[in-house]
Amino acid sequence: MPSFTGALTNPVLTLSGTVRMVKALFVGVAEGKVILANELNTTPWDDATENNQFTVLAESTGRINQLNYLGVKTVDTQALEFPRDDETTTPKDIKLATLLLSIELLDGVIDELENAGQSLVSSTYGNIKSVHDRDVPPEHISHGILSFRAWRLLLPYLRDSLVIEQERVS
Repeated sequence: MPSFTGALTNPVLTLSGTVRMVKALFVGVAEGKVILANELNTTPWDDATENNQFTVLAESTGRINQLNYLGVKTVDTQALEFPRDDETTTPKDIKLATLLLSIELLDGVIDELENAGQSLVSSTYGNIKSVHDRDVPPEHISHGILSFRAWRLLLPYLRDSLVIEQERVS
């Protein structure tokens, strides 16, 4: 069973006797409980132990932290991508996205199955026909964000992947 020790700013996660450092979390277990008190369909979170909640928050934070965001870290040496620019705290949308992804992970949603099953081959309803390419997973799934609602919360913070920024260095 996973266990954790340390402050949420520098927690230590122990899984099956293996200790690994978790540099930081976007949202801690206690704050997560408060935020999710106003959300529907949180049964996987509510039924999980605090250790499992912590473990899945570390996983969700890692997945969300690896995305390419607009702006720059507030402090170059901070462990996580948020806060950014002149902000001093992590935005509420980032915290909620972390929690929503955590719920999906606790509910047993698996990346590979989502990749395989998300795209519809063909569907017809009257004069309307939808055809999708099964070889191209939805963008949020390909980025490891299994909750579409979490993805929508993250989108305003993300850089456009088709834009290349150049800067001249003298």
